[in-house]
Amino acid sequence: MRLILIIIFGMCSSIALSQSIQNIKATFMDGKVTIQYDLASTVTGQKYQIEVYGSHNNYLTLLRLVTGDVGKDLIAGNSKKIEWDALNELETFSNTIIFKISGTVTFSPLSFASPVAGASVRRGKSTTISWAGGVKGQPMKLELIQGSKAVQTIGDTENSGTFNWGIPKNIKKGSYAIRITSAQETKESSVFLVKAKVPFFLKLLPVLGLGGAAAVLFGSGGANDDLPAAPGPK
Repeated sequence: MRLILIIIFGMCSSIALSQSIQNIKATFMDGKVTIQYDLASTVTGQKYQIEVYGSHNNYLTLLRLVTGDVGKDLIAGNSKKIEWDALNELETFSNTIIFKISGTVTFSPLSFASPVAGASVRRGKSTTISWAGGVKGQPMKLELIQGSKAVQTIGDTENSGTFNWGIPKNIKKGSYAIRITSAQETKESSVFLVKAKVPFFLKLLPVLGLGGAAAVLFGSGGANDDLPAAPGPK
């Protein structure tokens, strides 16, 4: 059996282009191929699925007899190693094989995009809660919290990255945060403010307007200036 090793690689991500496969090396000895690589990432806690393909079948199926740093739930790091039992999988082969290593993000830690720190929302209105990470489609629970105490459940949803929240009218004004809970982790947003539905000064405007009208009708200049005199006693 003769294998001429030419290595190429690719890296794909369903969440973010924040990782890469680097420093790939391969050796062949006693019918086995050993591939070494570094998996670099800028996002702490991400997990990946690493797969290896070969050009002997036009990259149609994964290499089967592989062990080591391949498969699901791998984390970033250097000096990763994959061993492929090429002799037993191929039995006979005497041509060039080009290997392709691909990786997909399978899990990324939760992070909130909104609400941001110091933001405000109004009772009776709606707002969009948005986040990144977690496992796509996985059930999640969203709660409104004050400190560490849950005030009420906002909703249960599948992880799509967004949730439209209709803010109840009976929530007390104050500082709150949102907590997301999934099977893997819990994450809390930055603190934001819930305010009244209508600003206080706007509520006063109709009252002030009525007072202004009263001032015109009964203002200075005499209450009876434009009215006939009352009849005298008989």
